[in-house]
Amino acid sequence: MPDPKEDEVILPWEAVKSPHTKEDYKRDARWFLEFAGFADPKKIHHKPGPDFAVKITSKEVEEGMVRLVEAFRKDPAQAKRLVIRFIREYNPLILAKKIGTTETRHRLRPIILACEMNEILLPWKKLMRLIESGRTTKDDREYRLEEIRLMLPRAWIQLQVAILFMCSAGVRVGAFAFLDVEDVRPVYRKAGEVVVPEPGELKLGVNGLHVLPAGAELLCGAMTVYSEEGGDEYDTLIMKEAYQKRAEYLEVRAREGQKITADSPAVVTRRAWEDEWLRWKTRGIANAISDLLWSSGLRTEKKRRHEVHMAHGFRKFYDNVAKDYIAEEYVEKLIGHYTGTKEHYDRHLPKPAVEQYLRAMPFLSIGEAYRNEAALTQRLEEVEAANEGDLKDMKLELLTLKDEKKGLEERLEKHDRLLEVLLKHPGVAELLKEHSAP
Repeated sequence: MPDPKEDEVILPWEAVKSPHTKEDYKRDARWFLEFAGFADPKKIHHKPGPDFAVKITSKEVEEGMVRLVEAFRKDPAQAKRLVIRFIREYNPLILAKKIGTTETRHRLRPIILACEMNEILLPWKKLMRLIESGRTTKDDREYRLEEIRLMLPRAWIQLQVAILFMCSAGVRVGAFAFLDVEDVRPVYRKAGEVVVPEPGELKLGVNGLHVLPAGAELLCGAMTVYSEEGGDEYDTLIMKEAYQKRAEYLEVRAREGQKITADSPAVVTRRAWEDEWLRWKTRGIANAISDLLWSSGLRTEKKRRHEVHMAHGFRKFYDNVAKDYIAEEYVEKLIGHYTGTKEHYDRHLPKPAVEQYLRAMPFLSIGEAYRNEAALTQRLEEVEAANEGDLKDMKLELLTLKDEKKGLEERLEKHDRLLEVLLKHPGVAELLKEHSAP
């Protein structure tokens, strides 16, 4: 068999669509490539910081993956032994809670996909069973309300928008790399009906805000996540606080001279040395959150693992709060978890999901004013609903009285007609005269 050429090798990140996932696969591949000797550690540097992120722009990652595929093709038995050694080296770290089971699996994902795409057969199902069950993401807790309140005033306005979106919809930090202005739209009430507009249904103003119909009341926001990302795309809701903070942010951008259109990035960052506005992507937002945690005093020491995951803690805040007030099937839909094939064909937000989200919004809101406003609105709706029930009872009672009155009037009219007939009879007239005589 001739030696495979480099152009015959299919790299694992070529088989995924999302740019964010491509970066993840390159970053995760680095660990096995270095362990197995397919990449030079000196050429794949770590960035400073607790997450030890790899510079994925290095060609060494791609060249190392090519070398791995070529070696695995030549000797699948040796490939199997390398994977077993890799897992056995990580198992003590899992048991010591220095690394999670999920992380170990993630570091093997690009290797598994590389083998699949290049038709290298390894017993992956059996091999993955060798990984110890240790710490999972369940060991991390969510951000508490007071912690989020401590962070928000210290954050730039675009970071406030990102945090409030993550708290109110549970979106991942990677979602902002795909989020455009048109993807966020208002949910409103008009003539007593709650309306969730479709993308493009409302006119976009010069400041990037959708124009509400006359007489409409803003309730919250709707958002299309991973827009145009195929099967990953889904619709969700954001609280009124997040929508209005975004409106404030877009006003700031418009005043600074940005031309905001439907396909403008929802959140941007500025390269001051070039006076250029760019889409704010995952790494930049994550670094900003990290800086915010240190400046607000929520992190005081460097360590590999923290009690709260830097970005995922906001998603867990949403998940924990929402499940107390919203049916779990709707929470799973709103957070972007697919539970079957139906979701791939039907992305619309069910009316009960919207109604339950509005009831949960007071408990998702961060600002006290928004929590009070939402709670008061909810209370007024309850009072109106109760009064509506009383009004229905009163209307029913009134209708009953009207029916009784109508019956009495008909009987009286009947008696009057009968009396009129009797009075015309000669015998009755004589009889009345006799009784009326003194």
